[in-house]
Amino acid sequence: MGDNLIRAARSTTRNIAEASGRYHYMDKVKFCGYSRGSTLEVLDDLITCHDDGLISDELLKEGRQHVSTEVKITNGYIRDLRKVVKSAQNNKVKEPRLTVESPWGNKDSPSEFDDEDPEQDYPSSSTE
Repeated sequence: MGDNLIRAARSTTRNIAEASGRYHYMDKVKFCGYSRGSTLEVLDDLITCHDDGLISDELLKEGRQHVSTEVKITNGYIRDLRKVVKSAQNNKVKEPRLTVESPWGNKDSPSEFDDEDPEQDYPSSSTE
């Protein structure tokens, strides 16, 4: 049970990461839906653990609150993505590119994947 719970929990964030790497909005929606499914799988695993006496009522209640919050956030993001798609269809324009701020700054990818020098954006690790 523990391994499945860990896999489901990790899958929630991995699917959001996968969504952010997609160009088309409907692909983003699809992966956000996968993330929401994984979140609900976490809840199912928590309920099973509770039924088996492995976790307390309080821990199950806390887990339900976290899952509820995460599902609401994911649903809001999916709703916003669908609005963009509908707007683009009504205006008959190409999907605009969603810019997501990454941990590497304002770039969409880490510098080691760019044509630039990978050391350019990072300070030297040597102590001078």
